[in-house]
Amino acid sequence: RAGERLRIINVGRQFAGKDQRPLIRALRDVDADLTLIGTGPMRAELRRTAEREGVVDRVTFIDSVPNAQLPQVYADKHVFAMNILQPGVSITREYEVDRERTIGFMGEGARVYATPMLVRDIEMTCRELLLEHLDEGEDSVGTRVEIDHMAATLLGMKATITASVTAVEGRAVSFEVSGTDGLDKICRCRHNRFVVDVKTTEARLKAKAAKAGL
Repeated sequence: RAGERLRIINVGRQFAGKDQRPLIRALRDVDADLTLIGTGPMRAELRRTAEREGVVDRVTFIDSVPNAQLPQVYADKHVFAMNILQPGVSITREYEVDRERTIGFMGEGARVYATPMLVRDIEMTCRELLLEHLDEGEDSVGTRVEIDHMAATLLGMKATITASVTAVEGRAVSFEVSGTDGLDKICRCRHNRFVVDVKTTEARLKAKAAKAGL
């Protein structure tokens, strides 16, 4: 409406993966009020950012709003701003190939990075990336792994795994993954994960356990 200051809202956990600081900084150039609904480890830093940018009087922090009241809160705002996981986001992690990660069936002299353990590290790397972008109470599970294990990595060496998001379709996220041990490229991989609500998943598994008599 003419003459009315723009009202922006963001709802979500306040942590590094969702980093609402760019929204706050944007207020330097936009005549707008910003409402941040949520809590998290970055709350204090977000307040400091608003103070440093001189826009603290235009940023409102609200811990939570009952779900039933959210439609009314949204209706009062002009813009709903959200942090979106997009293709191209990547993460790199380094793992030491310790004894637990190696095969033992060919003897001590042939202890190398076991493929199942490499897959585990790939899954954990991708999961860690997603956790930086998910809300509290969400996590992800692996749904597909297609891997070429291309070179042996010896006990005591370090493996560097890089995972990049290639597609986001709703709650389904796809990754391309590569790995190196400093001497050889050790793997290439495609991995899919699905974002889940932890409590909903627990309830579903509990119901399945009851059907199975567990």
